[in-house]
Amino acid sequence: MDNVYLPKPEVRKFIYRKKRLSQLIKEGYRMLIATIAVLSFVFTFCYIRIQTQSTVLGYYLSEIKTENEVLKNKNLDLTQKVLEAQSMKSLDGQTFSSRMYATTQEDIAYAKGDTDLAVLPFRLEHD
Repeated sequence: MDNVYLPKPEVRKFIYRKKRLSQLIKEGYRMLIATIAVLSFVFTFCYIRIQTQSTVLGYYLSEIKTENEVLKNKNLDLTQKVLEAQSMKSLDGQTFSSRMYATTQEDIAYAKGDTDLAVLPFRLEHD
């Protein structure tokens, strides 16, 4: 036993234990399976999340479109009411419409010159 070399105790803890090739292949196989499983889980999670978000956004978009159509219809109704209120039918019953008179072609005087304006003569009384 005199010819056997034994390293010092401090160095002995750093000695790499040799493993069999079949054991290294098994560890590589396990690492590959674990990596594929983790990546497939991450990709599946991301895909499901994106699909869920697009579905939710589509739902919100349809709600907003419906609300937009309702507001457009209300705007159309209110515009129609305003136009009816401003029309001549509603002005007939008011007091200032009694002072108005209908014009005829004879009432219009054409001014010749640079502007070629049509001028209505001022009348104090109602025909």
